Amino acid sequence: MAMEKQSRSAVMASIHETAEGLHNAAVMDKPTMRKFEDACLTPVRPLSAEEIRELRERGGTSSAFFDTRCI
Repeated sequence: MAMEKQSRSAVMASIHETAEGLHNAAVMDKPTMRKFEDACLTPVRPLSAEEIRELRERGGTSSAFFDTRCI
């Protein structure tokens, strides 16, 4: 289950989409693509164990469910 990428703004989404196209066409290397992702995408912060538990409870899922999805 892939997580959807969230852009900082509509402009950044457009820039990221263009960079992704260049990377897929082998015109842009991976380190440069990572720089665009850092600049364009919303940072993901680590969740605490308590936050994860609350999310699982809210969604009605078990930790076993996530273990099978994240392999």
